[in-house]
Amino acid sequence: KCSSCLSNLSEIVIDPENPSYKVVDNVLYSKDGSILYVYAAGKEDTTFDIPETVKEVRDYAFAYAVNLQTVTLNHQLEYLGNNVFQNSGINSFDFTPYWGDKIPEYMFAYTNNLETVTIHEYIHEIQRNCFYRSSVESVIFKGENMNYYRNANNINGNDQNNYLTLPLICLYLLQCKIYNKSSYLYY
Repeated sequence: KCSSCLSNLSEIVIDPENPSYKVVDNVLYSKDGSILYVYAAGKEDTTFDIPETVKEVRDYAFAYAVNLQTVTLNHQLEYLGNNVFQNSGINSFDFTPYWGDKIPEYMFAYTNNLETVTIHEYIHEIQRNCFYRSSVESVIFKGENMNYYRNANNINGNDQNNYLTLPLICLYLLQCKIYNKSSYLYY
């Protein structure tokens, strides 16, 4: 797999008769639209809304899309692959509509513009190196699990409006503490 080869990809062309794949606006999907395989990283667009038909976003789907700043998830999404936003231009991300229970490995690796990530109550696992060499400055935890997370780890934070904001260093230190036991961060 040559994910870095995707950085100059600006157009995806598939035979319309292909029984397995289709392309819509230079994004490769399964024929039924339930799987998003790859977003053409060379596109000029700064925003992208994942269509409601998509239930899975595969590994490296938005990798190297340096112009892409915002991706909006849909309410049907069940799976996010590893390295989804590696080396992309994403600047903030909200997991709120996502029904999955984990943030995959290397999801935001090498993202230089990422400032804030918002995690909702359904996320119970942040897999290793999720923010590897990322510029993320804070992670906001929303929902019921926020209080459990804070109490279990003796963390103080802003709990107005039922959320908790952690600077990345707190998250990193917490990951290191738990990494030695299981390679995952649970809250």
